[in-house]
Amino acid sequence: MPTEHISKQPIKIDLNIHKKPEVSLDVLEDDPWLSQHQIIDLLGCHKIEVMEAINKTIKRYDLSKKEVIRRIQHIEKQGEKASAKTTVQYRIEIVLSVALQLNSNEAKKVQLWAINCLKEQLIRGASIDKSRLKSRKKWKESFLKVATQLQET
Repeated sequence: MPTEHISKQPIKIDLNIHKKPEVSLDVLEDDPWLSQHQIIDLLGCHKIEVMEAINKTIKRYDLSKKEVIRRIQHIEKQGEKASAKTTVQYRIEIVLSVALQLNSNEAKKVQLWAINCLKEQLIRGASIDKSRLKSRKKWKESFLKVATQLQET
């Protein structure tokens, strides 16, 4: 099992001044993964609701648990004591599916954000998060490569 950085809040969704959801994403890789506790915090729901929705999603779409669930080992410090912990994490597809099944205010924000992202993709053919693009060298290089290829055609 890999040892990785566990962000306290990898995905945060707030409403901007126009009442549209804005997302901030803190991921160290291309694919966001959230723990059960992070999903509960993000969606503002009870553990039982989240776990039922996760299980429904995996069964409904016949997903391979190996592809959408992972275990991460990390060190947790409490005062001067440190202990090894294992955290179960779920891929973003699971998180979005769970958000669509729940009715909390926070889940509705996630739903609205996802719908807006999909709408932008459909209308524009792509969506770009400028601040994330600026902060991630690998993504910036990929973007510039695609932009160059588009200019050549």
